[in-house]
Amino acid sequence: MKASIKEQELREVVGKTVSCNASPTLRAKLVKINRKDCVLQVEPSFYTRTSDLNREVGKTFRMPIDYTWNAYFF
Repeated sequence: MKASIKEQELREVVGKTVSCNASPTLRAKLVKINRKDCVLQVEPSFYTRTSDLNREVGKTFRMPIDYTWNAYFF
C-alpha cells in the first residue's frame, strides 16, 4: 500500500522537535511513523514553571498521524 502524503511529509521531520500539547512538557520529538499513528518522545521544557515535568523527558507516547502532521505543518 502506498504511503499517504502526510506520512511522506512526516518522514522528512523525523528527529525534529515541535510544540506538542499532548506532551507533559509541551515539547516532543518525532521518533517513528506508523500507518495510523506516530511515536513521539518527550523533550525538555522551555518554561521554568514546568521544569518539574522534565522528569518525563525521554518517555514516549503515541499520537494520531493527523494530529502529528498538524503540529509540524499547520
